[in-house]
Amino acid sequence: MGLEAQFFDRISNEAKSAREGNNSQTFIWEPFARHSGEKKQILTHIFQKTSGWPEHFKVDMLGDDDPFIMDPTLQGYNKELKTNQFLNICQEAAD
Repeated sequence: MGLEAQFFDRISNEAKSAREGNNSQTFIWEPFARHSGEKKQILTHIFQKTSGWPEHFKVDMLGDDDPFIMDPTLQGYNKELKTNQFLNICQEAAD
C-alpha cells in the first residue's frame, strides 16, 4: 500500500486566492475512475509562499540539496532526515 501525492506551485491567481481564503491548500483529490481504472485518492497540496521546490528539496540541476535516499544500503541514506525536514515544512505551512 503506497501513498500518492501531487504538489502544485503554480495555479491561477483566482484559484489560489480562493483556496487561501478558505484554508484549503491541502486536500484529497479523487480523479475519475475512467482515468485510473478504480477509485483513487491522491493527497494534493498547493504551495503558499514560493514558486519552486521547498527548502531542502531542490534536487534538480539548479539545486544543491541532497536527493531523498530511502534505501539504507545506499551511501547517503537520509530517510529520517528528509522525512523530518518535510514534516517541518508541512507543519510550518499549517501554522
